[in-house]
Amino acid sequence: MIGLVGMCQYGMRQTAEVENQMTSVSTAIDSYRLVRYCSVGLAITQIIGLVGMCQYGMRQTAEVENQMTSVSTAIDSLDTVAWD
Repeated sequence: MIGLVGMCQYGMRQTAEVENQMTSVSTAIDSYRLVRYCSVGLAITQIIGLVGMCQYGMRQTAEVENQMTSVSTAIDSLDTVAWD
């Protein structure tokens, strides 16, 4: 009878140990996924920042072009007034 109880206890301990190992593996896999998702999130954040900088550059280029057109128009107007 004592041998049977001992075997049951051993079986329960082994079952608990397997469950702990499986939980450890699951935690490791979840940690890997978290790192992978964080890397994706970081890449997306960097891409959004880069796109924002490109948009800013394009807006500034358009603004410089508008200013140069305004200066050109003002010079043309002065030339017209000076010759009249």
